[in-house]
Amino acid sequence: ERRALFIVADGHGEYGHTVSDYVVKFLVKNLANKKLDNFDPGSIAYQEIKDAFIETNQVLFDVPGLDSSTSGTTLVAAIMKPTFIITANVGDSRCVLGQTVGPAPPASKVPTLYRAKDLTVDHKPDAAEEKARIEKAGGFVTQPEWSASARVWLDKSCTWPGLAMARSIGDQCVKEVGVTADPDVVRYDFEDGDAFVVLASDGIWEFLSSDDVVQIVSIHLHGKHRGKPNLGEICSMEVIKCAIKQWKIHEDGYRDDITCTVIIL
Repeated sequence: ERRALFIVADGHGEYGHTVSDYVVKFLVKNLANKKLDNFDPGSIAYQEIKDAFIETNQVLFDVPGLDSSTSGTTLVAAIMKPTFIITANVGDSRCVLGQTVGPAPPASKVPTLYRAKDLTVDHKPDAAEEKARIEKAGGFVTQPEWSASARVWLDKSCTWPGLAMARSIGDQCVKEVGVTADPDVVRYDFEDGDAFVVLASDGIWEFLSSDDVVQIVSIHLHGKHRGKPNLGEICSMEVIKCAIKQWKIHEDGYRDDITCTVIIL
């Protein structure tokens, strides 16, 4: 049976780009060697995906010349089959589903109304489950009022690194204080009205909500490019353009890395 794999990884730290590039390549090979044919409830496929993430994190220790002590990456992966999608994620890169909900009012820019459904949960350090795990392991979490986001530190003295996520691949210095590479793995069965899937890094989500992104995609889904074979790529670029505009409005010259991919169902 056909299946497709989509991945977005957002590196951070001095060697973040190198780490994310290596992680994606290794994870793809790793997943190809896993038994992922059966995704029925209780099947071993879910643990196989978790193992692939954890094994990918472990191999970073042994890569010559690649220092992942304070560099790492988020990662959101989507394994798509004709009738369902499996998502796996660590960090704050996100997967969102765009769903049709009925005809739009006459004055609307699109003929159909859409809504967003988050298929993943961002792993923020101040989320109750994440914070409890980190503090139990001896780490310390500062709240968003200290900075733009909650952050993970090695101790109450806020000894580096100040990581803005509770799960990642790499960042070996904070693995001992509960920052894990163990992903959430979730199955979603497609329903009538499911139209497209968006995977994107937090450079998109910083100033655009899931619903904002779904509305942007829906406008171009029904625009002049409708029916083109590269419609997903076109929609991705339009989302990126909107995110860049928001960064210019809210930040003085600074912009986070931005990655987005749209898959039309």
